[in-house]
Amino acid sequence: MRIEILLIILTMSLFSCNAQKKEEKLPKVEFDFSNMPENYKAKPFTYLNDLDKTFTLEQNEELEKLLVKLLKENGKQIIILINPSREKLNKEWSIVNVLGTNSGIIITLNKSLKNIGIGIAMDTKDILLKQTRKEIIENIMIPEFKNGNYYNGINKGIEEILKQWK
Repeated sequence: MRIEILLIILTMSLFSCNAQKKEEKLPKVEFDFSNMPENYKAKPFTYLNDLDKTFTLEQNEELEKLLVKLLKENGKQIIILINPSREKLNKEWSIVNVLGTNSGIIITLNKSLKNIGIGIAMDTKDILLKQTRKEIIENIMIPEFKNGNYYNGINKGIEEILKQWK
């Protein structure tokens, strides 16, 4: 008798579980994002990495669009890193690690250390000689930075780099 009652209870609980599963409905899609414009901020990797929040949102968007346009139209890869830390950059920010290629240019700025650099990958080493990079930094970028115009300094630096990169 006990076994029969136990079997009945077990059978009833199995049927009630199956009934609940059938009643579950899948959620409906409420939003369709397929027609939205490209959002540069949503990307896991960006060409402008302003970790110090030096630029306004508009300036960030303009520089990012410029750098993406350079890649799409000319295949030229330039990334910018503004580092707020007093620590030097580790190898994770090398051009090969960031761009995944051995071709490109990285502009680094650390305002607290008053340090600016233009790094080049192995495949682009003949594009900008060390002396040319030094002249771009000292004659074009730093005068703008001294006036607090970091956006103009970076922008003018990119323009000069592109003049040299043919």
